[in-house]
Amino acid sequence: MTKDKTKIHVRPKTELMTHGSSALALAPAIAPVYVPHVSPSTVSSISNTTHATQEPIIFDSNWVKAQEERNYARDDAEKFFSNAPAMLEFLGEREAGASWIVNVDIKALRLLLLEDANLVQSSATQEVLFDTRENTGLCIEGKGLAQTALRSCAITSLSARARISGAALGDVSKPVFRNILNECLKVASKKSTAKIRMAEGKVSAVLSSSYVPLSMPEIFEMATEYVDQRFPNNHFVGGNWSHSITSAEWELTGEGGLIKAYKEALTKHGLTDSQAHKNIQPGLRLSSSDIGISGVNLMPKLVVGNDRLLLPLGGPMGLEHKGGASMENFRENLEGVFAQYSDQLEKLASLLDIAIENPVNCLKEVMKRLGVPKKYATPVLEIFGISFGNGSHCTAHDIYYGLGELMMQLQIQKATGEQALRMEETIAKALSLNFEEYDIPGEDG
Repeated sequence: MTKDKTKIHVRPKTELMTHGSSALALAPAIAPVYVPHVSPSTVSSISNTTHATQEPIIFDSNWVKAQEERNYARDDAEKFFSNAPAMLEFLGEREAGASWIVNVDIKALRLLLLEDANLVQSSATQEVLFDTRENTGLCIEGKGLAQTALRSCAITSLSARARISGAALGDVSKPVFRNILNECLKVASKKSTAKIRMAEGKVSAVLSSSYVPLSMPEIFEMATEYVDQRFPNNHFVGGNWSHSITSAEWELTGEGGLIKAYKEALTKHGLTDSQAHKNIQPGLRLSSSDIGISGVNLMPKLVVGNDRLLLPLGGPMGLEHKGGASMENFRENLEGVFAQYSDQLEKLASLLDIAIENPVNCLKEVMKRLGVPKKYATPVLEIFGISFGNGSHCTAHDIYYGLGELMMQLQIQKATGEQALRMEETIAKALSLNFEEYDIPGEDG
């Protein structure tokens, strides 16, 4: 399903919008709601705790229908962009309405059920109340923090502050989950403080006091200006925003110098008629998050062929939100990331010299080594086997290109944006593997 890129789209968690070949890499990441692992006895004792229940919150049906169309307060809200200026303007608007609350006493934080809180009488909007009921159903309060709705993407960081993790309580009721988390928060270190991210009327993250915020608008503005100045013929492929992560991607059109040596290697191996030789461009993806799930990451890549196959080149150059992290550090990364092209393309070109006797099984073993889920690996193997099955041989270079098909499968199977970003990083790890170790006989002979 395709929609106007400049309009907000609130999708079911199983739907993935596609806007051309690069949509998957740019699709937003909706962070999963993780729940803590505690013993059954703890669950049993806490679940007996009683709580007061007020009358259910009633929402006007006409308003519910209208707010589906445009509501950035929604936990699963996302917005796509086809041009950089619109994206920068939007990020500035979102940042203007967001804030940080610092030095929050973790031991004093408490969760409440939405129906037990006083948000109906507070300044919380009807949109916030409705969406919270549909998602976490929880509010949070503490010293210096008035009762505020809790966003889904805040669960992971809040659980980390309570020193709990795991998915064991995925099926427990919200009252039980609230009680468990509250008990764990009570025993946090006396001196533990947090930084709380407020956005669109909700708490989006409860991070450690050592977290160093970096302005999202400044990050993307600096990157846009740098790319425009260094690569004046670049093409802004697209961008996206969600409460969890924000990404933008560029094709560095006309910058043949970055890939000159690689194309010469393709020519040397007689691949002048290949799509990789005829239709290839360097690309760059920037992603960042202000809820603690990602640093500021720059990922160099190749965009290959008419189908725009996306091949990551090594792992991302990242700037973590800690220590002395600054915008100056990010500028240094922008200047340094392009050195990765020559280094990583040299690795990619070296794969042309590695003969593979068992192509399909080699790809299978490589994906197993990388931890690729079978639901993605199986169809990729079937596609790869059409060209390299039945006793055919190939090179390790072909195996790496085969891994690139995983991105297509994630798109077909409607993976989340965060899953797509993680898969890119997984594929990039393959450049450091010894492919010959995985070249063993299998079902393909």
